Formats: sequence, structure tokens, C-alpha cells
Amino acid sequence: MRKRILFTAITILLVLGLFIAKLVQIQLVKTQDYSKHGINLLENSVQQRVDEISLDDGRGGFLDHKGNPISYQEKAVLVLFPFVRNLNWPKEKLASIIGMEERVLEDKLEEANEPFVLENKEILELSDSQIKAINDLRIPGIIAVKKRFNDVPSMANHLLGTLTLDKGAIDTAHANEKVQSGADYRTKVGKSGLEKAFQLFLKGNGTKRLLYHKAANGLPLFGVDIRYLDTSVSGERVNIQTTIDADIQLLAEEAVRNHRMKKGGIVIIDIQTNDLLALVSKPELNEKDIGDEGNINQMLLPQTPGSIFKTVIAAAALEENISLAGRTFNGNLDHLDREVNDNTGRRLGTITFEQGFALSSNQVFGVIGKELAEKDPELIESYARKLGLLDLNGWSGSVFRTPVLHQLPEERKGTVWKDDSMKEDPNYVANTSIGQLDVKITPLAAANMMATIARGGERMQVRAASRAVDDNGLTLANFKPQAAVGQRISSVTASKLQQLLRGVVIAEGPNVTAGKLKSAQYEVAGKSGTAEVGEKGSHMYNKWFVGYFPFREPRYAMAVVNLEAGESASISSIYLELVNGMHEIHTKGKREEGNFRKIE
Repeated sequence: MRKRILFTAITILLVLGLFIAKLVQIQLVKTQDYSKHGINLLENSVQQRVDEISLDDGRGGFLDHKGNPISYQEKAVLVLFPFVRNLNWPKEKLASIIGMEERVLEDKLEEANEPFVLENKEILELSDSQIKAINDLRIPGIIAVKKRFNDVPSMANHLLGTLTLDKGAIDTAHANEKVQSGADYRTKVGKSGLEKAFQLFLKGNGTKRLLYHKAANGLPLFGVDIRYLDTSVSGERVNIQTTIDADIQLLAEEAVRNHRMKKGGIVIIDIQTNDLLALVSKPELNEKDIGDEGNINQMLLPQTPGSIFKTVIAAAALEENISLAGRTFNGNLDHLDREVNDNTGRRLGTITFEQGFALSSNQVFGVIGKELAEKDPELIESYARKLGLLDLNGWSGSVFRTPVLHQLPEERKGTVWKDDSMKEDPNYVANTSIGQLDVKITPLAAANMMATIARGGERMQVRAASRAVDDNGLTLANFKPQAAVGQRISSVTASKLQQLLRGVVIAEGPNVTAGKLKSAQYEVAGKSGTAEVGEKGSHMYNKWFVGYFPFREPRYAMAVVNLEAGESASISSIYLELVNGMHEIHTKGKREEGNFRKIE
């Protein structure tokens, strides 16, 4: 009997000990970092007794190349707390100031369970005079205040990127900082795009909130005064000024909608500075579904290029002195020397190298590719690298002794060969020379290749952000244009490629590949490409056009690609729309600049 009592007593003591240990862990040891999810118990307990509304999360945002916000808006708004409905307050005066019926105001307060910004179909924005008139009423729980909205519909979503509350990502983002255990894990960090690249700059330095403590019945616990809580520490918020031209970006986004592009996108680069002016990726970004294909920036992923890779073969042939002058090719054969018929291709007859490039003959480039491989199996890959197709093209560098900053963190390198044995197999070489098999390049690299050729062979990194600034526009850090590291093609070869690319657009006859672009407002030089993708017989293609314009005074380089499209999908139409649209934007800008000078 005594043993049983002793055993029971010990068991009870052990259980009580475990409970006490758990309580100690919860209340004393792990109060700010409980469980693998890093839950802040102190903060959560306070949250249960507090109603609050955030006015500013402290995180930096993004500006376009002119310094205008593109990822946030600051608005003067009216904030209402639910407990107001239990007070006597001058409804008629407030309704008169904001131009809203009293009944509508009362209904919105009755429906509210937490503090809210007043809306009437859309957010009600207040003037300075309305702000003063409302706050002069001194109504407890009703405040006119400025609020920063970061969840506004923005442009260039794939480029700007996304945020996450994932604890693992937060730990990684703060790995090089002295962050105390119990950091606020409600604070989002960059998950992709520029949000991720510039996390160390954009991270918030505290929040600005309106709050009050409430009892169980929802009424104020310590009177009806609303507290303004500013947890920001010393130092200005940092915003990132991107290189995005808002007008061109919106034009590009509209173009993919007009042409109902399901997968693919557009990259536009300023040739002089090599700044990224616009980037669009389809499908649309979908932050609600982590596995959705729309969360992938297709413009930074290697894609099968098809005939635009013939630009590489042409560059190699010109620079390696492959015999081309006066030489003709049998355009009725394909790249594997098979006779072409109406079902397998276009019969081009006897053609020169220049005609072969303009008409995108597989036979011409299959033959030349094999001659290059016979001379040196490394040549094709070498010239792909000289044109920047195999390296990362995005800007990278060190700022303020920070780790190397990659402005485009999702960018991947291109490839030519799956394995070295293919370099000496004539059939593999022929297929590779027309941009098939394992050849993959990013649309960003393709656009940058055109910029390189337009500049006479000078390679540069693509810059997506130019500087970090505070809220007053003061420069905190510059990200200066940078040359790309590595070998390049000669200026002579670049000049010959320019003529070949212009020849694609001005070519005559029934087999031209870019005839529509003759009517463009700018003279265009470029190369089309169609790559077979997917399973055999699926009739799915990557449709490309990459080029630059105006031809004589190059200003823009642009790549447009429709991925996994049907056979009938046209890429020239969307390219033409974009070229003409950019001509209109440029003309309008010059006109406005002229008017401004007259006023001065």
C-alpha cells in the first residue's frame, strides 16, 4: 500500500514538475522566441488587448527612374476606431466635412470589428483643409492622418519582387546582422526580386501605429485616448530608385495584355547606360500560391532560343575568318542536309551567307557551325560567352563593404552543351548552331546581346537600380554603370552584325521573317527565332524577336518572347506595337521638354 502511495506521489510530482518547467519556459525563458515558429508570446499577449492600425511599416519602397514612387502611395485618410459607435459625437459635422451621409458613416462603424480607413468604393483621400477641420473636432477615435500604402497595385511586379513572413527567410536575411532573439517576426523581408536584393537597405527601422487598449467587451481600457506609437530608431528610411521608365513599363504591360500572351515577356534596355527600362514576365505574379508558375520571372530563366542563336554563329564565322565572300548555300536543305518540302520547312533556293541570315536558313548555319567545330570545338561556346549569353548579366558589386549585391538574384546562366562529347558530333553541332537541343539563354541576356552589338561590341552589366535615397531624395548610395567582365567581339565584327541584323528587317520576298517591322516608326535591326519545345508533336514553340532601334542612332535594345506558344502566334505584331509606342513616348517627351524650356 505504501509503495503504491509513494509511486502515485512521485508521479504527481513529476507531472507537476513538467507543468512548472513548461510554465517557466513560456513565462520566463522563451517569452520572445517560443517554438520553432519563433512566436513572441509577450507581443501576442499584448496584441489580444490592443486594437491598432499601422500607418507606416517603416520599410523602404521603390521609385522609377525619375524618382516617383511605384511600389507605394502616401495618402491623407480618415481612421475610425469601432468604440466610437458607443459615444456621443458630432456625426453631422464630420459628415459635412467629408461629404458623406451620416447613415453611411454609422453603418460602416457598426460593421467594423477593428480600426479602419474610411472608404466609399475607394479610399477617401482628404485635403489639407479637411484634415485640419476633422482634427479640430477632437472626436475620440476619429483621426485624420497620413498613411503609407505598400499594397497598392504596382508595375514591374516580377522585377520588384515579393515579401515573406517565413521565419527561415527572416533568419537568413538577418544572418549578418546583430539581431537579438525575439526580433519582430511580423516584419516581412524580401523573398524575391529587388525586395530580396536590397533587403539590407529596405529593412524597416520601426513602425508608426495608432492604437488603444481594450477590455473584453471591446471598449477602451484606459479611457478613449488613442496613442500614436512610433518605434522607429535613428536614421532615415531607405528607398531604392530603379531604372524603370514608368511610361515604357506600362506600355509593355499593356502590350502583353493586348496580345493575350500566356507565358513569356519583354525586356527593354537603354543602350547608352545599359539601364533596364522595362521588364514584364507572364504568367502574372501570384503571391497567394507559392507553387504557381506566375511567381517565376521568366525573363531571368534560360529558355530555348531557336534562330536568334544564329547571331552567335555569325559572329564566330566573321571573326574566325570562315570563308563567306562569294559563297553560296543550298537553301532547299535543312541543317542536317535533308531535302526540305512544304511540310518540313521553306525552300529558299541558292542563297548567300547574308541572305541565309536574313531569311534564317538552317542549312547555312548548320554548315557554318560544323566548320567552326572542326576548326575548334570550343568556338561556339566561346562566342556565346563573348556576347554575354552564358554569364550573369545583371549588375553586381559591393556597397559599403557589404557582401556582393546581385541586383537580379533570380537570374541564371545560359548553356550551350549538355556534355562535351556533343561538341564533336556533327549532328549535335548542327542542331546547336540553330539554337536547339541544350542551348538555353535568358531573355535578359538576349536583349543585352543586342545592346552590346549596337554599342560596337562593348559589354556592360544590366543595371536595375541606380541609387539608394532617403524620403527627401538625398542620395545614400550610388550603383554606377559597370562594364561586364570577360572577352568581347571586335568592333569590326559588331559593325558587320549590325548590317546583318538590319538586313533581317529590310529583306524582300515571300520568306522574310520580320517584314511587318519595315513600317515601324523607328528603323529596327534584329533577329527572329522559333524554337521547338515540349514533347515531340506537341506543336509548341518559343517565338522570339530580339533587336535594337533606331538603327542609325541606337537607343533601345529589346527582347520579346512568347514561350510555349502555338504555331500561329505572331511575335512581330507585338514588337511593332512596342516600337511605335516607344516612338510616341519619346516624341511626347521631347515636345514637353521643348515647352518647358520655352516657359523658362
